[in-house]
Amino acid sequence: MRTLIAIPCMDMLHTDFCRSLLSLEIFGEVQYTFAQSSLIYDARNKLCSVAEEGGFDRVLWLDSDMIVPPSMFKRMHEHLDMGKDFITGIYFGRKPPFGPVIYSRCYHTHETHFPTPRAEIFSDYPRDSLFRIEACGFGAVMTSVKLLRAVEDAFGAPLRAAGRLRRRHRVLHAREGARGRAVVRQHDQVRPCGDGGLHRGDLFRLACPNRARGRSVRKERPEMNTEKMLADLKLDLGISSNAFNGRLTSRLETAREWIEAEGCTLTDSEGDKELVVMYAAWLWRSRTTGEGMGRMLRTALNNRVFGEKART
Repeated sequence: MRTLIAIPCMDMLHTDFCRSLLSLEIFGEVQYTFAQSSLIYDARNKLCSVAEEGGFDRVLWLDSDMIVPPSMFKRMHEHLDMGKDFITGIYFGRKPPFGPVIYSRCYHTHETHFPTPRAEIFSDYPRDSLFRIEACGFGAVMTSVKLLRAVEDAFGAPLRAAGRLRRRHRVLHAREGARGRAVVRQHDQVRPCGDGGLHRGDLFRLACPNRARGRSVRKERPEMNTEKMLADLKLDLGISSNAFNGRLTSRLETAREWIEAEGCTLTDSEGDKELVVMYAAWLWRSRTTGEGMGRMLRTALNNRVFGEKART
């Protein structure tokens, strides 16, 4: 069993975190990998690439501001051995009401022009037992690499920012029906350390359950000429074979969703289609190169967002 301990971080680590990391009771083949970035979801995507390309079986995700009990590594492995693909420890928010960073329900409201994600804290959870949740923090989580691959195949990238759920919120998409939808276990005590870092808003979701259950209503979107966009994307990437058409089409859809998460209402205009193609091309390249968003794309995206807000 090969396990990657993946730690997204900024430029410094808390000493309390380092002490608890060294105290973990590890076994099997384990590799520690740090990904430094100011965009945490970008750092996590890079760590996903390390896990997939390195032939690992599981990933223990730890935020660099957490204190974890020594037995957590062993206990999480035991629960994943029961056929789960995702498990998290319970920890609590830093600010009132200091609730657990697990959620019993996720949904969207339409109080404004844009759908607003909401989440209800799972406060009355079972003690010392496994139970299912709708969402959780990602500060102390173990996942199978198989789940990460399923997410990437379905959505183009394992992790993405959730847009208007404040910038620090994140979304983990997974294919509907993937084994082990968010299951949590209270692992003794997992707690935050230091003054910054832990955010109850660092929200992750699994399997997009609300879409399947009808809680979230998506507004009608105008159709785009996917065939022409796919041809433009292949030309931009220098791909002539049709072998990648499925994955490239998935990147186009992911790019459109991510752009809309920035606050854009895309139309069938040539400018919007070009923006989606540019974004999809960056998604395709960044999975292998790890490059950040280029200035040209960032400028085009900002102009599109601000231009729409100015008109409304």
